[in-house]
Amino acid sequence: MLIYPRIRRGRFFDVNPAKAKQRLEEAVALVNTLPKFTVIQTTAVSTDTSTAKKRLWGIGRIERVIALKEKIGATALMIDVDILSPKQQAELFALFRVPIYDRYNIVLLIFKLFAKTKEARLQIQLAEIPYIRQQRLLSMYELHASPTAFHVDAPTKSKAVKLEVLRFREQHLRKCIKAAVDEKAATRFGEAQKNIRTVVAVVGYTNAGKSSLIKRLHLGLHFQRY
Repeated sequence: MLIYPRIRRGRFFDVNPAKAKQRLEEAVALVNTLPKFTVIQTTAVSTDTSTAKKRLWGIGRIERVIALKEKIGATALMIDVDILSPKQQAELFALFRVPIYDRYNIVLLIFKLFAKTKEARLQIQLAEIPYIRQQRLLSMYELHASPTAFHVDAPTKSKAVKLEVLRFREQHLRKCIKAAVDEKAATRFGEAQKNIRTVVAVVGYTNAGKSSLIKRLHLGLHFQRY
């Protein structure tokens, strides 16, 4: 189920209905890009002031969303915001008892699915680091965030994994990405060297006879072949 939080300030909404509809359609297309992901219901739920609140909505609206989720049998929720904070994802996961996604998570999953090169796969692993770090911080402060709330491939056997390990991993990934980029550049340069061709530019004033010269040279080469 896909939920669009419409920000309301008093009697007015931040986004007009046409733009809200366009954004909703875009989010549906993103989700449906993933195999085994299908949007079975979309709904707009008003939220006051901003989407920065921990639960996004008050208890009344949350209960209505839970009722709708159970009615249609939704197995996951996408909140149509660019990115939820780790605390928001943990809180919403605890409330709705199903995986919670934002646009960041969905795009990351799409990249994972379609990544073909070594560099692309490394970039995805690097993009996951902030979520893994926040997961560790939440565990350290005993907020009891479930690891599955963050959609990351990280070892969860021990909550005492030091943040220093993540820092070293981040540095290692950046070095690997740089090495992959350098390797690709070297490969391309080598391929270019194998196919060196002479390029000649003809420069001159207008009506100086550039076209006639090129045609003449071309004809000359043509006759030389025969």
